[in-house]
Amino acid sequence: MSSLPEYLLGFDTETTGVSVSEDRIVTASAVLLNSSNEMILNWEWLINPGIEIAQGATDVHGISTEHAAEHGDDPKTAIFEIASILRYYMENGVPVVAYNAAFDFSLLNAECKRHFDEDFASFFDDPTAMSNIIDPYVIDKRLDKYRKGSRTLTASAGVYSITLENAHASFDDCVAAVGVARALWDQFKILQDGDQSTLFEAQQGWYKEQQEGLATYFKKQGKETDINTVWPIST
Repeated sequence: MSSLPEYLLGFDTETTGVSVSEDRIVTASAVLLNSSNEMILNWEWLINPGIEIAQGATDVHGISTEHAAEHGDDPKTAIFEIASILRYYMENGVPVVAYNAAFDFSLLNAECKRHFDEDFASFFDDPTAMSNIIDPYVIDKRLDKYRKGSRTLTASAGVYSITLENAHASFDDCVAAVGVARALWDQFKILQDGDQSTLFEAQQGWYKEQQEGLATYFKKQGKETDINTVWPIST
């Protein structure tokens, strides 16, 4: 796309763990920001996942199983709201920005299949419907592939001078991810070629290449691991 649209919708989740098929969403945010990275609208959810939150996950985002059970929303209601908002904006030409989208969207897809029938859940399996996604994690790794150091959102925000005060708070992560996306477009003019469909296909290819490289690295280390190469939703 020649330039990013005036509005972008940041999306982020915090979860019970790291399995996209078995773990659940605990908190989520969707934040609509303009080209100055000013918030226009935002939605935030605290969800009772119905399962234990791993201690390692609580250590990251600060939400315990007991707190989520007492204060969290019904998961079916919350997942419906999250999915509906993302669908609305994607269908109406507003890209959704998610840092490491393969995790958040794979998990959301699994949640939709868990709670709803195929007619509702199938949207997130439709490549055409899902083409309006921007993943700064994948793009940054491709266009600045030889940069050493971490590729976490915190690290990338630092590289592109984007403020991130509360990492792993889903609202703050949304705002930072959108800021990183806009910084990438400013720095790498190649992103201004093509359209959203071209970008979507490029991200799919870049992610596959990156994950295959990771699998090769692990193999050389003598480690057997299951690496997903499909973006933005693992199959």
